[in-house]
Amino acid sequence: MLDGTPKKPKLIECFSGDLPPHTPEFAKQRRAALKAVFKRVGKGLDNLGVALDVRGAAFRRQNVPLSDTSKIESVLKYEVEGQLPQFNIDDVSVDWMVLDQAGDSSSLLVTAVPKDLLAQVIEDCTRAGAEPMELELETSAMVNAAQSAGLLTLDSAQLLVHVGEASTAVAVVDGGKVRELRAIHIGALAPDAPEPEAPAAEPTVPDALAEGGEEGAEAAEEPERQWTPARMVSGHQLDEVLSRISRELARTVSGARTVNTIDKILVCGYRLPGMLGTDVMGVPVEALEGFPIEEGATQFHNSGVVAYGAALSRLGGGSIHAKLRRDELAYTGTMERLELPLAVVALLLVTFLGVQQIFLRKEIKQTHDAIGSWRDSSNNYMLGDPKKGKKGNLVNPKEPKLDNNGNVVRVDGVEQRVGRMDGLVNYVNNFCGSVDGKFVDDEQMPDRVAQLKYIEGQLKKGINDVQKELGQVSDVPQPPSALHGLSLVLGTLADNMDAEGWRPSFRRLRATSNDRKGKDSTVEVTIDLSLFGESDTEARRDYESWLSRIEAQPWCLKVDRRATTPLENGKGIATSGLKISVDPKKAEVL
Repeated sequence: MLDGTPKKPKLIECFSGDLPPHTPEFAKQRRAALKAVFKRVGKGLDNLGVALDVRGAAFRRQNVPLSDTSKIESVLKYEVEGQLPQFNIDDVSVDWMVLDQAGDSSSLLVTAVPKDLLAQVIEDCTRAGAEPMELELETSAMVNAAQSAGLLTLDSAQLLVHVGEASTAVAVVDGGKVRELRAIHIGALAPDAPEPEAPAAEPTVPDALAEGGEEGAEAAEEPERQWTPARMVSGHQLDEVLSRISRELARTVSGARTVNTIDKILVCGYRLPGMLGTDVMGVPVEALEGFPIEEGATQFHNSGVVAYGAALSRLGGGSIHAKLRRDELAYTGTMERLELPLAVVALLLVTFLGVQQIFLRKEIKQTHDAIGSWRDSSNNYMLGDPKKGKKGNLVNPKEPKLDNNGNVVRVDGVEQRVGRMDGLVNYVNNFCGSVDGKFVDDEQMPDRVAQLKYIEGQLKKGINDVQKELGQVSDVPQPPSALHGLSLVLGTLADNMDAEGWRPSFRRLRATSNDRKGKDSTVEVTIDLSLFGESDTEARRDYESWLSRIEAQPWCLKVDRRATTPLENGKGIATSGLKISVDPKKAEVL
């Protein structure tokens, strides 16, 4: 646990212990151990960082023709997919750092970690009581820790090594910058740890992590395998591990692409006997140490270098800022950035709608009052003011009152009479205010526009009833006027006779109204005529011009043209049976 600033971190607490492996059968024991750790820490859990071992990770170099960070992030997964055949690219979280940039191209060091591993770590920590803010690999944490200790110089190169439980992380640093990352799949713990003898119902927690008690740990619902910490390698296994690590380090030293010479190999993590104090291809192997520890502070373990680097990253220190949760938090981060602008926009929108509502209510009230004044004025004009002796303009003739059988109602031999428009008068008095000055509250009555429409409908109904009694309106549609249809046809001839010099002579005129069921009725005009001119050609031209003008009229439905015959003297033409269909309803009413 660190406190202070990125440049001057202060070590508050440091302790170490073993955690059960990330397998389902040890989930509850693992979470119980984490809960004990979090309880011992007590504070600072709101800025928790977690460093993972490299056993499940992959490191690749990738060149992309881009230099913009956002564009690189959007295409990197698809660019590096071909170099990760062991993974489905959608199932891994990808992080990256820039090694070199030249113009619009970048050389990247890409890290790929399975998402299910990250999800398991996040779930364990969350259920134990604290969600990690960020996840990173032990490689980046180790580099940040070495940089904080001042071990990375600008004029030399170093090889940083972290010996883990089942894997060894290697970082090549040149001039203070990371040039290469590797994972050696062998660690300090023996792979053949003994199996437990009997199951235990309660999860066990290492003594170093259990200080402060295990209150609140999850109780096992069913018997679980009891986890026993693995032992470190020894004997011939130790020799094999040291030999394998030395060979891999030698390959790394010989193949490192650094400007400066690698002057030392700095080792942290598990202390393997016989590793420190040796050399690999002439490069001395030393312990990664030298962290500034204040007097009286807690003891710092060599295995805590990675934890120190992870805590330093949460303080904002270090040169590598890993973001293995970038895929998971991509949408969350975007939403967090939009929360304040959206809240401001929503507040402004609510304010605008509130002000708009106030103005609309005032406008509606003014319109409502205006319609009420219009309604009251029209009602006064229609019914008058009996209290003031002012007669209205509505004629309300009296007629005998009939019962349900159609008989005249008589009371004491006196015939009862009612006004034809009494229904309208009663509606006005009951719903629109009384004409004698006693107005009722019509706020709960039908809308004032609806009232006016109802009154208009009643007036039209009364007018229609009177017109029916007078024979002016009939429910049976009248056939079109044959005379009107004939006048439309002859009107086109009369309108152009003087201007065009037409000289017609009618031998027969006939107009017939055709009543077609289900269709509009028409008028059929039949004409026999002669048309005179200086020659039969001129007469035929006048005839065609006349028919064209008839066809251009909206009331003309069809012209059944007939053949023409020249007159004997050659001064005109004659035709018989010319039929013209007319719809008088379409004629413009002047």
